[in-house]
Amino acid sequence: MEFRQGVRDDLGLSFENKDLDEWFDRFDVDAGGTIDEAELKSALKLLQDKATEDERLREELSSQLKSVADKISRLEDMSSAMIGAQQAALDSATKLSEHRALPAIDAKIGEKLNAKLKSDLNEKGMELEDLHASWNVAKKVPGWMDKAEFMKAATATLTEVTLKRQKAEASKAAPSRTAEERDKMQQMSTDERETYQAREALKAVSINEEDVSVLFDTILAHAMALDDDSKPRDEQHAVLLEIEPTLKLMMAADPARKSTDASLFQVASRLRDAALEQQAITKQGMAEFEAAEKAEASAVRLKAEEKAKAAEEVKKEAAAAKRSAAVTKKDAKVPAWMKPAEGEQSAAGTEESPPASRTPTAATEGSVDVATDANDAFLSKLSNVDGNVYNSSPLAAAPAPALQ
Repeated sequence: MEFRQGVRDDLGLSFENKDLDEWFDRFDVDAGGTIDEAELKSALKLLQDKATEDERLREELSSQLKSVADKISRLEDMSSAMIGAQQAALDSATKLSEHRALPAIDAKIGEKLNAKLKSDLNEKGMELEDLHASWNVAKKVPGWMDKAEFMKAATATLTEVTLKRQKAEASKAAPSRTAEERDKMQQMSTDERETYQAREALKAVSINEEDVSVLFDTILAHAMALDDDSKPRDEQHAVLLEIEPTLKLMMAADPARKSTDASLFQVASRLRDAALEQQAITKQGMAEFEAAEKAEASAVRLKAEEKAKAAEEVKKEAAAAKRSAAVTKKDAKVPAWMKPAEGEQSAAGTEESPPASRTPTAATEGSVDVATDANDAFLSKLSNVDGNVYNSSPLAAAPAPALQ
């Protein structure tokens, strides 16, 4: 009760009775029911050691938490870097795909025109002037072309057919056509048949007529922007493209598009490799983190097992010490005259002999007054040895035994 009250009142701590009793029993080493000075010192040292151990565990746990937080932060950084690299690679690949998906009719026409030019690799090619002349065939305004003429010339170049051949084919109905188509074409003028055939030829090379029309408008707007304001175009030339600068523009578009394509492809490849490298780094980091966590968990588990084993050993030693102290304290309460002399034995060789004298004295009277039931058993044994009768009453009231 005093221990419980002291903990609650003096220390201001709140615990269940069974917990306080358990601690009391741990401190009461000799099981005497009280905690003496030596036991109190031992208890205080135990509490001090536990406080020190708790502080060490807190510091260790704090260090472990910081280590885990640092590892997670590094993983998050690697993951963010990987996601960023993958997004950059995806964006560059998308940009390359979009560039290659553009109609790029000007570059496609320019590629065909450049292939016709005379060069070291094409000694039988055309001179630039001859190329210009091939586009200037049968124009309403020499050196200029309207949208329909541009489409015919572009189609002839893309399908690698000359304008003269295109016109010749348009002047007659192709035998491969159905009768209905031949009748329809015969009702057309030569110019209309050329336009009709040009549209069909564009479809054959997977080119949309609308894309060709947009290209014409784009080049026309560019050309008018470059015109000298002091010499504005007349009404007729306002809807025409000049052949020579138009061909130069389209022929330049070919290498420019290829250069852009090569640059985009190089960037996409580099970013793709960087994304793959960052992905490998992240996977390696995650694998190392997982391995470290498993190793640390194994070490903690092993340490906990060792600690539990050591605590069990300490508990056993404490229990043994407590039993030994209890026995020692119990033996200390037995009067000295009641303890058998060393080497003495009873007549039967199994019981211990009584003391040499049994004359009661003041000292023995006091001892007998506090004798326990064990004394009565011992006196009974004495009666059996010498024939005298001994009572459990104080020795002062009993006749002195005459021992042999």
